[in-house]
Order: sequence, then structure tokens, then C-alpha cells
Amino acid sequence: SSKSYAMTIDGVGPGCRVSLLLEDNRQQVVAGPESDGRVTVTRKTFVPASGSFVRMVDSVTNPTASDVTITMLVTATLPSSTSTHVVVAPTTASPYAVTDGGGKPALAHVFGGNGAAVSPSAIHVADGDSRLSYGWTVTIPAGQTISVMHFSEQHDITDSAGAAAAAQALSALTVPDALAGLTNEERARIINFRVP
Repeated sequence: SSKSYAMTIDGVGPGCRVSLLLEDNRQQVVAGPESDGRVTVTRKTFVPASGSFVRMVDSVTNPTASDVTITMLVTATLPSSTSTHVVVAPTTASPYAVTDGGGKPALAHVFGGNGAAVSPSAIHVADGDSRLSYGWTVTIPAGQTISVMHFSEQHDITDSAGAAAAAQALSALTVPDALAGLTNEERARIINFRVP
């Protein structure tokens, strides 16, 4: 796996939370809400019973009386280090990447779906670079909450094709349990996928 998929807002990470809440039969961990004085952030990390993928939903609430524009950036350090090979590079039509290399597992990184209201505004994935990042610049209306959803899935060292198929299916939200445990309200707030 990779290290963290840590999210920052305008370059600053949310505060560290010592205790976490477990939900959905202990399949989901909730971190937050944490406030930076301007916005409030909550992350829900879900793993289905099959253990096939990890889903992260980062929700940002603007409690102020004015619209707020932020840049959310998610970064991960890949275990393949300088041997990272980009098997599938992201495009506008396929907002996901697949990496492998260095005798480490093939990884699917999914950060959006086709036809979403908001596409990633910054993506970095490159051969020989262990740093992966993707982000969005969004304006959150006063008193509203938006969410971005992203996935990661690990495959065997020699199964880059399986990781690519998984990335495509997760991007299309056709994987069973891709949306498990999300309320209708949570689904409606997701801006980087067309959520049914």
C-alpha cells in the first residue's frame, strides 16, 4: 500500500485527532470534524467486507456567511519509490492512475468519475517518482458542505491489468459496495463523481 493519502487545504493539513469513530459494522473510520478556523473537515475511510478497496470521502463545510474558495490536495508516497512505473496515466476521460514497480504491488488510484461536476485541477503521477498527488480547487457556498471521494485498490505485483480494470470500474462506480454506507445526503455532496 501507499502512505496515507493525506489531504491538505490550501497547503495545511487538518489537526491531528487522537480518537476516531467507527461506523458501519467497524468497516468505516471517521476522523473529524476538525476546523482550521475557516472551514471544517471530516474524512470517512471505508473498507468493504471483501477488503477489495479503500474509499475515502473528504467533506469540507463552510460555516461562514461568505463563499470560500479552497484548494484540496491529496498526496501519497508510493512504496515503489524511484522504481514507480505509471501503467495507466490519468486523462480527462479517465480520472485515475495505475502504478507498479520495484517489486511492489500494482495500485489503482481513483480520484473522479466521468461527467462529474468538478474534475481534478492538479494531478501528479510520474515514472520514477514515489509522490502521487491529485486535487481540486472549489468554491464552497456559505453554510454548505462539499465532498470529494477517492479510492485506492492494491493488486499483486504482476497484476497491473487487474488494477487497471479495478480503477476503471471504481471510476464508473460499478464495483459492488463502492457507495455502501453513504446516505443520500452524503451522496448528493460528492462533486467529483456522478453519484446515482
